[in-house]
Amino acid sequence: MVVRPLRAVLMGALFCVAGFGVSGAVEASYDDQVGLPHNVVEDAEAWQAFVTHAGAVNAAFASGQQVRAALKTGAGYEPGQLEQGEIAYAALVALQQADFVAGLRRIADDPAQNQALAQRLMGDPSSVYSLPGAEEAAGLATARIQEQARHLAQVGAEVKQSAYDVQHSSWSQVRDSDRRARLALVKKISATRFVAKPQDGETLRKVMADLSQAPDPDFTRREGSPVVTRALVLAALAVLRRTDDPRVVRTVLYEPDTQRCFNWAKLALYECLAVAGPRYEDIFCLAEHGLKETATCVSASTHASWKSASWEASRTAALTPPAPVAATIVRAHGRRLVRHSTAHSSHRRRRGQAHRLP
Repeated sequence: MVVRPLRAVLMGALFCVAGFGVSGAVEASYDDQVGLPHNVVEDAEAWQAFVTHAGAVNAAFASGQQVRAALKTGAGYEPGQLEQGEIAYAALVALQQADFVAGLRRIADDPAQNQALAQRLMGDPSSVYSLPGAEEAAGLATARIQEQARHLAQVGAEVKQSAYDVQHSSWSQVRDSDRRARLALVKKISATRFVAKPQDGETLRKVMADLSQAPDPDFTRREGSPVVTRALVLAALAVLRRTDDPRVVRTVLYEPDTQRCFNWAKLALYECLAVAGPRYEDIFCLAEHGLKETATCVSASTHASWKSASWEASRTAALTPPAPVAATIVRAHGRRLVRHSTAHSSHRRRRGQAHRLP
């Protein structure tokens, strides 16, 4: 079965959909079209922007300036926003599945059914898979996120290889003139939430339009990960027009294990840069932690099993915003640093072997 675009499904219920003009229609914002708050759509744009830019990092480095620019790109996400953006993005992908949206629209039109379904989804999120088209929507979202993770990992592998390939170039053996400023810049970028520009919205809409024509991948309910399950619940609530309550949205968007993983990847990047010397070690840090470890987090988020405990943790977080996961990570910093230093020493041994080559 080929999936029809979301705009074709919702055309009768909306004033206008991006890229599809209706005579005499009033232009509606993309947020209104998909039923999601602006900040949630912006998080999805942040996700799309990161995977696009990080996935386009060129491993053919020829100068320290190129390394510095690539580091800024690889560090270009705030962990909490990236985790929320992944769920928001997956929800938009799920909304490209016509049967899923059409079934929800029928329920949304009946106030009693609408309320009953919203309450059921918030009480038992995994019940979303009982809806028509839900498994196909989940398969589409899972396949897309996994594709992005594979591409990011491949780019990371190419960049890591380049860390060894450039070691004989004189520019790569020079230390950054201000290593502290370099690390401070990466930390600042990592703590700054993405603010979308108009072109980011246009890019996201184009991506969704392209995805709407993709065939449904094979999928079974048992494959529904916490991120994908939350995405389906968010998509369903959007069609039901039940996303006005910020506490409900926070509950759905906060997936603690995935956010923790992104935080660990950031900490590993900081540690690596703190002990890195020549430029090619900066490239290694970018590859191993900015790209590959982040890609591993993304991939893991689509393979993990659903945990009711994480849903309850999200409910608590909705009432009391959670403390940054990084605060917990700092207490385990010593153990992590030992593991990282061992890996970094191994890299330096390889570097020395490479220098002894003719």
